[in-house]
Amino acid sequence: MTTGERIAQKRHEKGWTQHDLAKKLGLNSKSVKDWESGVSLPSAKTIVKLCHLLNVSSDYLLCLDSRETLYLDDLGAEVGKYHRAERAGKHCAQVKNFYTFKR
Repeated sequence: MTTGERIAQKRHEKGWTQHDLAKKLGLNSKSVKDWESGVSLPSAKTIVKLCHLLNVSSDYLLCLDSRETLYLDDLGAEVGKYHRAERAGKHCAQVKNFYTFKR
C-alpha cells in the first residue's frame, strides 16, 4: 500500500471527502487528489498535520511500518531487545525502525 492509498483509506474511514481533508489542512483539494493518486507526496509539515488528523504515525503514513500507531509498550519492547543484544555482544543494525540482530 502506498502513502497515497493509506491517506485515502484513513480519510474514508473518517467519512471525509478529499475536499474535507484539504479544508482541515488549509490546502486545496487538488493537493489531496495528487497524493492519493501518487502524483506527489505531502510536505513534511503536512505529514505531521495528517498524522494528527488521521490518528496514525508518520512511519505508518510513509509506509515504513505496518502498525498504524506505536504504543509505548511497543517502544519499550524494541528498546529492551536492543539493550539485551548489546549486553550479549551482538551488533545491531537498525532497519525501518526495527532491529536486526547479527552474530
